[in-house]
Amino acid sequence: MEQHKVKTYLLYAIGEVLLVVIGILIALQVNNWNENQKERDFEHKILTEIHSTLITEWERREQDFEGYARAKESIGYLTLVRNGEITEPDSLMHHIRRINIRQFFISNSGAYETLKTSGLDKISNENLRRQLVAYHEEYLPATSMMINSVLRNSITENIDLYDRLFVNGVQLNDEGELVDTHPHLSRSDLESEDFLAFLRNANAIQEQFTIFLRATQGRADQLLELIENEIGFDSIEES
Repeated sequence: MEQHKVKTYLLYAIGEVLLVVIGILIALQVNNWNENQKERDFEHKILTEIHSTLITEWERREQDFEGYARAKESIGYLTLVRNGEITEPDSLMHHIRRINIRQFFISNSGAYETLKTSGLDKISNENLRRQLVAYHEEYLPATSMMINSVLRNSITENIDLYDRLFVNGVQLNDEGELVDTHPHLSRSDLESEDFLAFLRNANAIQEQFTIFLRATQGRADQLLELIENEIGFDSIEES
């Protein structure tokens, strides 16, 4: 009888222990699921933000490319004028302002920096993680260096040439619009070495800008595709 009671008590105690262990395991599993879900939610959110940034920069670069195309067109026009192949030119200052490139390369890495702070391992896809790092740590800095450092001298030189050649020929009217005070440059102006240098510099600058930005944009397009494949394009559209 006594042995039966002990046996019953032991079975009851073991049952209680098992229930406690099972409860702990379930709690741990739920906690792990919650943590994993938080990480997946963060991954989705940060990738969506990076995707949005890439799209915004893509749109800005498309505008840049359109500007470079117009600049190339105006460089060709002004070259024909300088060579005397266009004898009655018009709107010279319009074309000149088109090729007066004063911009430098800027990029927004805010969302990526947030990811770095939280840990790059938050991105579960290893290939996507590598591409994110390569784009933000290699390609963007390289493009920035080439444009903002290597091309800076050419851009600055052309700004100086522009100011020296044309700044006195443009004024603001009462409506705040630019007005040419000498819309028809003299033949000596067009044949000057400064004007030739201005055209050559402008052509080199727009060509180098286009090369560097096209290469960077190609990498951005690949990254956009990887992100869309990872979290779903429809999901990004809804966000």
